[in-house]
Amino acid sequence: AVIEKELLEELPYLSTTRLLMAAVQKGIGRETAHEIISEHARKSSMSRREGLDNKSFVELLDSDDRFPLKEQEINELFSQREILIGNASNQVQSVIEKIAEIVTHRPLAASYKPEPLI
Repeated sequence: AVIEKELLEELPYLSTTRLLMAAVQKGIGRETAHEIISEHARKSSMSRREGLDNKSFVELLDSDDRFPLKEQEINELFSQREILIGNASNQVQSVIEKIAEIVTHRPLAASYKPEPLI
């Protein structure tokens, strides 16, 4: 639940490249889209840090007439999480396989319990 909450809060900021590409596909210039996204990301991030209850990043983008994507389109981009994680699943699987190989060949190392540092 904690990870899910964190993901939902950070997802818009992690997805700015996808927002930029989608906005450009709608006809806005790349530099203009970047400026708008950056402006609203900073504004909403500062509000979150300061504990203010202002508009979210998505709401700020939605209410900006310069930005071609509306809230529903933005949220659709964010709902495609599998695209956002890229090759992470394969990388995690690779690490798991390497660990399993080490544990198989060095069972004593796998059972090692270090002493407390303090």
